[in-house]
Amino acid sequence: MAAQQRKSFYPLESNPEVFNELIQLLGVSSDLAFEDIYSLDDPELLPHPALALVLVLPEGPLIKAYAADAADPSYSNEYSGCGADEPVVWFKQTIYNACGLYALLHALSNGEASNHLERDGLLARLLSKSINLPPGERAQVLEQSGDLEKAHTTVALKGDSAVPESADARVLFHYICYVQSDKDGHVYELDGDRTGPVDTGIVLRDNEDVLSSKVLASVRKYVDDAEDKVNFSLMALPVEREGIVMFCLAAHSHIDYVIVNGLLYQGYDPHSINNPANVVGWSTSASDDGFVPPSNYSTVDIICHRDGKPAKAHVPVTAGDKMHIQWNGWPESHHGPALSYLAPCSGVDGCASVDKTKLLFSKIDNSSPALLNESGGPPGHWASDVLISSNNSWLIQIPPTLKPGPYVLRHELIALHYANKADGAQNYPQCLNLWVTAPIASTIAGTGMLALDQGVDATKMYHSNDPGVDVDIYKSLTTYVIPGPTVVAGAAPIAATKQTSSIPTADGTPVSVAASKTAPFTAARTTKAARREHKTYPRAVPRRGLA
Repeated sequence: MAAQQRKSFYPLESNPEVFNELIQLLGVSSDLAFEDIYSLDDPELLPHPALALVLVLPEGPLIKAYAADAADPSYSNEYSGCGADEPVVWFKQTIYNACGLYALLHALSNGEASNHLERDGLLARLLSKSINLPPGERAQVLEQSGDLEKAHTTVALKGDSAVPESADARVLFHYICYVQSDKDGHVYELDGDRTGPVDTGIVLRDNEDVLSSKVLASVRKYVDDAEDKVNFSLMALPVEREGIVMFCLAAHSHIDYVIVNGLLYQGYDPHSINNPANVVGWSTSASDDGFVPPSNYSTVDIICHRDGKPAKAHVPVTAGDKMHIQWNGWPESHHGPALSYLAPCSGVDGCASVDKTKLLFSKIDNSSPALLNESGGPPGHWASDVLISSNNSWLIQIPPTLKPGPYVLRHELIALHYANKADGAQNYPQCLNLWVTAPIASTIAGTGMLALDQGVDATKMYHSNDPGVDVDIYKSLTTYVIPGPTVVAGAAPIAATKQTSSIPTADGTPVSVAASKTAPFTAARTTKAARREHKTYPRAVPRRGLA
């Protein structure tokens, strides 16, 4: 199956340190790094969210796979995909012993990983030059790149295993790669020695990545077909940075709790089946911590997330109070604004039984300017980066002259890392109930109070073609147009430079009118699980891949 190969590289060792040094030379953001996978069975040892898998395996199982290709009529024609019509970026291998390099290029050139390439980096330049070319011509771009050969040679002679005597020596292992297409959502097996990308038929859910059991079953098939079950090594390419914990497979999040005057009020945990009755956060069916796409802006999902239902309890606040909104982590790649809205309720039980379709929201905070600067080049420094540096929290102030009463606080993060693609922006709306009282020393006359009676229906706030939704943050932006209505007069947004984190001193007591009394509140503790360091299956000694 191998294409004609006119030059040879020394094979790469299956070693994250080697691969990570190479991707830095290729111009890849430091937030991506390969990691060894030590177990296919223990979920705690799998580094989510993973954008790609790189498998090195003995040639035996591949010989069977190539024979099956030859017998399949659908593989009789050479792949010819290129440009926008291509489900994934695929490189035909025409450099002998460079299968490790091709696997690495496949991992970085597809899906979300491609958004982490430095604009003027080597790989970004190679992709720009080759992406619209047919496979044969694309292969020549790689062959003819002296910079690529230099980068590869720099790391190929490193590692723990013996380097072959020559670049064209035969070795007995081969690399392949698994990625998810951002065009059709399918998982593809990419091997430059085959006739084209192989669609595995696997479609991942929102809360799955390439370390899902379905993809790992495909890896196991190769292991099962091999006589020697230990000469395999598997690496993943997760999005994970020092100091940042990714809390779920899809790297998404929810509001864990809020803090007012040092008191903690628990939000709704979509992962738990035993939320306390007096949580202040609206319940949702978003157990995947997923998002609402622009195609659903006109649906009720955008109001308070999927299947949002009112909380029975309220956070007691005084007009002018500051509130820390604590998210359960946020991925650094998900750049964008933080927006906050209030909608008044008029029910006898406050907002506990409000009809969400009747809520009219007024914006009280828009994290302006949202895009703070482009220091270091696109995508720049955003409100979301400030949130992360503040321990994944955003500080808002209840308008000082707000009319007392019950309100729904709608707080939302919009992730723009895919906004340059159709239906690519990701909205994470979260709702909580508040009960606002006037300051004790207030002398505000009724006519001087802020009455939020000119709000906007959430299903009419955004449109898919809004400039702040349909935007490419990987290009230089002089300004960013924040989506939604303008901030209401009388609001008191807290500037990004004034954002701080907070530690609760005690649990708060929510207000529940329906119960005619308040009840002590016990907050669930948040935890950040650290990956265990033990290994549960033997990793093969470092291997170098064959042609």
